Amino acid sequence: MGGKASALVELMRPRNLILAALTVPLGAHFGITGAWSISHVIAVGVQVLTVLTFMGAGNAMNDIKDAAIDATAHPARPLPSGRVTIS
Repeated sequence: MGGKASALVELMRPRNLILAALTVPLGAHFGITGAWSISHVIAVGVQVLTVLTFMGAGNAMNDIKDAAIDATAHPARPLPSGRVTIS
């Protein structure tokens, strides 16, 4: 991935997304008794996608809100560094 696409992915903080996505099947493991059916697998998959979407958007919105602070505290992030712009 190059340039802007890479910066947009970085804006969503992929390491945090991976950790969040891992908690969904872990929670399902503790919440589902007995064998998993295909409907369980589909439901967990949809929930993982939901977590990734909402958390990625939330991280991006947080960076937009904190752009002035991040210019000093985290200047290498996509918004303060100018790799992604708000338009």
